[in-house]
Amino acid sequence: TIPASVTSIGEYAFYNDGCTTYSWEAGCKKLGQVVFSEDSQLEGIERYAFYANNLTSLVLPDTLKYIGYMAFRYNSNLTSIDFGESIEHIDHYAFDGNNALTTVTFPNTLTRIYDYAFRSTGITSLVIPDSVTFIDSCSFGCSNDSQQYKQLESVVIGDSLTSIRYGTFANHRNLQTVVIGPSVTSIGEGALSTSSQYESVKNTSGIYSDASLIILNNSQNPGVEVKFYDIFPTSVGDI
Repeated sequence: TIPASVTSIGEYAFYNDGCTTYSWEAGCKKLGQVVFSEDSQLEGIERYAFYANNLTSLVLPDTLKYIGYMAFRYNSNLTSIDFGESIEHIDHYAFDGNNALTTVTFPNTLTRIYDYAFRSTGITSLVIPDSVTFIDSCSFGCSNDSQQYKQLESVVIGDSLTSIRYGTFANHRNLQTVVIGPSVTSIGEGALSTSSQYESVKNTSGIYSDASLIILNNSQNPGVEVKFYDIFPTSVGDI
């Protein structure tokens, strides 16, 4: 149990718990559970803090604002996360490699998700809240990744995000529905590449044009057409 008085968990604090730093020797002990006090004052979890442990679920305190670089990477049995009510930033690779993770719910305090934060997870449905203003490249996939743990079926993007960057949702072959918020003005290279079919890609404003079918080139699988049966927001100026 992390005491209520702890305001920050430092770098490498529980990195492969029971092992020496950077150790991968057989029999290395790993944390299976971490509990935060109900009156926790924790605000930050620094880089590598719980890297490569055996956590199965996380209930983070409502005071937590920041999750650092690779903080929970390679907890391959992690299935659920409660982010609390104050999280603002999720840093690079924070939850990468957690392939048992199938669902996440982000609070409306979250503003930034950095690159590779949720790459190689089993998330099937994703709602980006209106509070999010920035999602970095390859946050939920990447065009040069294996598709083994790319399970997204639907994505809803909130009203504040202006750009869908390179590879953000790439390599999800099961992705069927993408709802793009009305503030999006650009969609980067490979943002939705290597997805074999889209039943619906639409904007939240409900505005449609006469161009009812858009086909994007797929650099990874040139024979696969990516089809959009509805239309992007009228705000999109660059694809």
